[in-house]
Amino acid sequence: MKRPITVTALCLLMAFCVPAMVSGQSRGGSDQGEKTEKKDKGPKRRANGLQKYQTFVYTSEDLSSEIERQVSADRDALSRGIGADLLSAGLSAATGAATGYISTLVEMGITAITKLIHLDALNKKEWQEMVKEESELIITMGTIADLNDFYNCMSQYGPMDPKGMRFDGIGCLAMEGEDTTFYISCHINRKKIDRIVRHSKFELVMDTFMINPYKAGLPNTDLPLLFTYADRKSFDFTMKMRMVSSWMDQLPDLHKDQILGEFMLNVPVDSASLDENNMFRYVRHEGEAPKYGLVGESFIVPRSYMPLRDEDGKYTESWGTGQYKMEVEIVEVCGVSEEFKKNWRKDFKKRKKMTGKMSKAEAEILQIFTNQQWDKQAKQWVATTLKGPSTVLNKEAAKMLGSSYTAGGK
Repeated sequence: MKRPITVTALCLLMAFCVPAMVSGQSRGGSDQGEKTEKKDKGPKRRANGLQKYQTFVYTSEDLSSEIERQVSADRDALSRGIGADLLSAGLSAATGAATGYISTLVEMGITAITKLIHLDALNKKEWQEMVKEESELIITMGTIADLNDFYNCMSQYGPMDPKGMRFDGIGCLAMEGEDTTFYISCHINRKKIDRIVRHSKFELVMDTFMINPYKAGLPNTDLPLLFTYADRKSFDFTMKMRMVSSWMDQLPDLHKDQILGEFMLNVPVDSASLDENNMFRYVRHEGEAPKYGLVGESFIVPRSYMPLRDEDGKYTESWGTGQYKMEVEIVEVCGVSEEFKKNWRKDFKKRKKMTGKMSKAEAEILQIFTNQQWDKQAKQWVATTLKGPSTVLNKEAAKMLGSSYTAGGK
């Protein structure tokens, strides 16, 4: 039978472990004899805040003429009512409090030993969580303000009359100084104008897309880390667009901030598709089928009920020019290569040097031995923590250590 764990044994362990960890902390967790890594010859990571995004919409006076031609070709489509059924169809498309407790030095020592035994695995888990978290960046543009109205004239034919429709798409641009790092242009799909007349819906198609993945926001961290395909394996770009509108009907009822439609685009940016300036470029030529589908559709903007009174005091039913706003969200996602996973210790050590901090597991072990005090009544050393107790008792020591030790000499 193996001998039970004793306070003396734990004290000897502390004498060797704690000074080494404290010494490591004072050096920022790095070895003095380590060689300086060569600088990456690739593009340097931009400073936070240098890349500015601008979002805008396109308008077209010719679009209304195309719609009128479609109306003439399909008069029956205008026989529908004001659109009350359409409007009433519904357009609107993560404890526990920290508790203090006191455990004997033996119990806390067992916890520390367990962490030391599994330190490499705990560090790897921490690295994996960091890499996963910084592999996604979400940029929310919010609302585009000061947009032109959806139509260029009022209507006497109802809230869903498409006459005078001038909205013709949306675009987004990102600049770093005077350099363009990202640009996208999407327009009304002219091959589906009939859907506007027959269903009061429109679709978008992407015409132009440019992005430099090395000057994007990945990896999503404050550390001066570079994006490389060797480490990150892939780069995916996703853009989500939402059209929102408010209007007043004839009752009158206010319909506020209703979602009329949503669009989503996903473009995988492969390293082989970059040009000599590390830029991914796509241009759709006239009449060409889109290579990247822009999924989704939207209702045209409902007009607000605005009756007009003439010189004789008589009211004429009319509807306004349609107000709306666009909300844009950009999501950048990268992967993790097998080679990067294999060399995680090297990257983890580099991160510790950059931050000057030890890992979470190392810090927890050190804290166990630095929060000790003498209990006069119990006449023993105790360690106090503010973490939720893990119910570490002497009788469970063998189970925690994964050995055949017996607790308390029993």
